[in-house]
Amino acid sequence: MGRKKLIADANELIESFDKNGSFSSVLIDDLNKNFGKVAYSLGEEDTPTDINELVSTGSTVLDSIISNDIPAKLGLKNGGLPVGRLVHIFGDNSTGKSLMANHILINTQRLGGIPVLFDEENATSIDFIQRMGMKLGKSAREAGLNNLVYTQAGSIEKVFAQIEHIVTKIRDNNIDKLVTIVVDSVASCPTDEEIEKGYDEKTMATKARLLSLGLRKIMPMIGKKKVLLIFVNQIRSKFGVMFGDPTTTPGGYSINFHSSVMIQLYKSGEIKDKDGNVVGTGVRAKVKKNRLSAPGRQCTFSVYFAHGIDDLESNFNLLVEKEIIRKPTTQSYELDYNGQPLKFKSTQWRETVLETPGLADYLKQLVMERNIIDLNDMDNIPTDDETGATKIEATNEVE
Repeated sequence: MGRKKLIADANELIESFDKNGSFSSVLIDDLNKNFGKVAYSLGEEDTPTDINELVSTGSTVLDSIISNDIPAKLGLKNGGLPVGRLVHIFGDNSTGKSLMANHILINTQRLGGIPVLFDEENATSIDFIQRMGMKLGKSAREAGLNNLVYTQAGSIEKVFAQIEHIVTKIRDNNIDKLVTIVVDSVASCPTDEEIEKGYDEKTMATKARLLSLGLRKIMPMIGKKKVLLIFVNQIRSKFGVMFGDPTTTPGGYSINFHSSVMIQLYKSGEIKDKDGNVVGTGVRAKVKKNRLSAPGRQCTFSVYFAHGIDDLESNFNLLVEKEIIRKPTTQSYELDYNGQPLKFKSTQWRETVLETPGLADYLKQLVMERNIIDLNDMDNIPTDDETGATKIEATNEVE
């Protein structure tokens, strides 16, 4: 009986192969028949690994170096972080990690998505996040937007349990909406074991083990739904390191391994008003890992304590650097817009952009187009001698 079934299955496979003309399609059909929808014909149908939507970080320049030419290929108006993936944002204190996470949540809301914040630091300012542009409560309802879902899980185990519950709820109710989940921060979130034990009792590597387990369970789930998962993390010093990078992030390496994008933020000076008061800070962002385009690119932008990332100022600096905004005299700048030269002083930049219809969107498009790098050009590898060998430079980068 068993032999007859094997022969019947083999004949069915042969018949399928004759009809489809491709054994890969036979294998895909057979896998899906026996194990559910697990196999896909890559490039011919939608798969969990496809990137169809991006969420802005709040900085168009940073968005462009992360997503490169993907927005142009998909016909999107903005670049940024890939939906269906994990993103790791980390850096020293006061470098704008939580602020950037807030911008991402705000942009999720503007796209009609559901923003979810796990505030494990108990440090969210309602007034500040509203000044940045988040609609809360009545204002969100009046605008027809989803309100911010705010939660304090209390432990790593509960964070993953709640994330799994959210994704399961989305799946069971067949909700086709963007959901961005921010965990702020990994370093501040204890494990249940740490909570139960005394302050003087050691709990070796429990957080790292739980993060590794949790991510192994969660990652396949978020890829099948429109979920962007963001972990915010801090920098800690490694004791006894004399060479190389003396810093690390709490929670082991599992977040890094599972991340599609890793962004490290650095301080880059202070911004002062005419009276000498510090009103903001410069931030340098380096994309340490990027599965969308080339990693290692970096940019700078300004963060103001009143309203967050100043995208207009960052765009201005890049367009001047690319010589798209020209400086014909020491007192003025010039930009071609709608076939006409638009002249202004540097002090009039913000006013000019806000008062000229369509100019803000045009500038974002320019930044996205002019900051693209052609990955095909990277095939021309420079060699050091006639043997064709390429010298690899050691990088013991400490920043």
